[in-house]
Amino acid sequence: MKSFSLRLFLPLFLLLLAVVGCGTSKKSARSHGELPPRQPLTTAEQLLFNELFHESLISWERKEYDANKELLERALSIDSTAAEALWMLGRVQFVSATYDDSLQREEAIRNVRKAAYYCPNDVDIQQTLAIMLESVGYTEEALACYERVVEINPLKSRQLILAESYLRSEKYQEALGVYNRLERQGGLTDDVIQGKVVAYSELGDSLRLFSFLDTLICEHPNEYEYQVGKGAFYMQNYNRPDLALAIFNDVLKQSPTNERAQYALWDYYLKHSDYDRLFETTKMIVCNDHIEEPERAELLSNYFRVCGMLDSTRIYSVREFLDTLTYSENATGDISSLHTWLLHSFGASPDSIITAVQTTLMLQPENSGVRRLGVFYSMKTEDTEGLLQLSKDGRYYDPYTIEYYILGARFELWENGDADEALAILESGTPYYMKSEDDTLASDIYIMMGDLYHMQDKLAECYAAYDSALALVPDNAGVLNNYAYFLSLENRDLDRAQTMAHKANELEPNNATYLDTYAWVLYQAGQYTQARIYIDRALEVMTEEEQSATYYQHAGDIYWKLGEKTKARKFWKQAEMLPAPEDE
Repeated sequence: MKSFSLRLFLPLFLLLLAVVGCGTSKKSARSHGELPPRQPLTTAEQLLFNELFHESLISWERKEYDANKELLERALSIDSTAAEALWMLGRVQFVSATYDDSLQREEAIRNVRKAAYYCPNDVDIQQTLAIMLESVGYTEEALACYERVVEINPLKSRQLILAESYLRSEKYQEALGVYNRLERQGGLTDDVIQGKVVAYSELGDSLRLFSFLDTLICEHPNEYEYQVGKGAFYMQNYNRPDLALAIFNDVLKQSPTNERAQYALWDYYLKHSDYDRLFETTKMIVCNDHIEEPERAELLSNYFRVCGMLDSTRIYSVREFLDTLTYSENATGDISSLHTWLLHSFGASPDSIITAVQTTLMLQPENSGVRRLGVFYSMKTEDTEGLLQLSKDGRYYDPYTIEYYILGARFELWENGDADEALAILESGTPYYMKSEDDTLASDIYIMMGDLYHMQDKLAECYAAYDSALALVPDNAGVLNNYAYFLSLENRDLDRAQTMAHKANELEPNNATYLDTYAWVLYQAGQYTQARIYIDRALEVMTEEEQSATYYQHAGDIYWKLGEKTKARKFWKQAEMLPAPEDE
């Protein structure tokens, strides 16, 4: 069986649609004098129109708005009365208009108005027009369109949209009329209840509002949100905090874990600056397992911010509460995380913070912020075992954070003397380095890899790693120096080595190591006079701690080539008095 072709079928479908149309309208073109009546198209015109419209639908799905507009404008040049094309053109013009492009939005509205004229019974066109009109402030015309939508198709969802538009337009009685009709049709749903409550409240009709709430409370005695809602209105709108408090406490007697009542009580105590009871209510909410953990942590954080504007005593009360809660059987990740950061902000002892970090990561091993905090304090306390574990877990849970590869590699190299393991750690992160947003840090990683490869006499891998480092940071003086020096030791690519050594010295002109490297590259290239200038400078700027047998050895070799054998011997003797470099 041959496959069905949408591309072949759609023009035929659209042709049939054009014949059927949007339904006849008794309105004459005279009411829109500028609009011509619909005229039949020839078969060729209709096929071309259908093709263009079909292509416009594809470009719309792809969000290729410029192409979409062009295709629709071409289609409308064939049939300027095509409601579907006018509607689509209006949509794309409105969607693609910038915030301050009022002219394009007005043009979009004009096109959708035309579409609504030619196809007055199309719900989608009417609703699109209503949304556009409301967004630019044409409230009355927008409401008329919403009303037209309901007139055409009185689905509940469309009536709710009309009611909500009445609320936004402050036409509360009209909104109530719609909600009352929906109540008669389908009963009191949540949408209807919420809408009526808002309308009564905005009208200031406390009599009908409380009568309505009392009816709901009587009919649904176990649905406490109606009672809490009544209390909230007493507190917020009618200045009867005593009645509000009585309702909240009554609900909590009946339902001790009711989160709506607990949050309402929290708001009450905050509003009335009753911080002792506010704290007790905070503890009640934080210990309520029926409330999602992030919400509890957020409320505790809010209480902490409130306390921060008061006195330290209350802040320490929060800390004591968190200390107890964090190390209990009911500890949660978000609460433990908050506790950790609170200890950090308090300036608590590093050991206590590290313990809190460990507790949090047991509950939330993916918490990258707390892990970074743990690294900071582990470094501060020289907790090498802790650093090793943090770096290992960090590479697993947060592989794009390349600091963990550096940390792990340095630990293995410096603490364990294991260059192979250090290199393996760095190699494991290779897929993530080029994707890092920190080019400098990624470049440093490749330098470390290059140095380790050189230690293992893997020169090809060493130079490839250095090339990767320079691709990220071309002006990385460290890799330019190392690269140049290693090439000079092999007496290869000396022109390139000289270029890199020269650039490293331009970047850091008083670095003894870089000056020595440049001197040795020049020596290998047979440029002894130039080499002497740079080795002399290296010996001049080096500090006592930087003294190296290598520098004096190089100086002796350079001076020997220049025929100054006495000075050469003097430098070689100085070299013998210093420890030999590890790589020699």
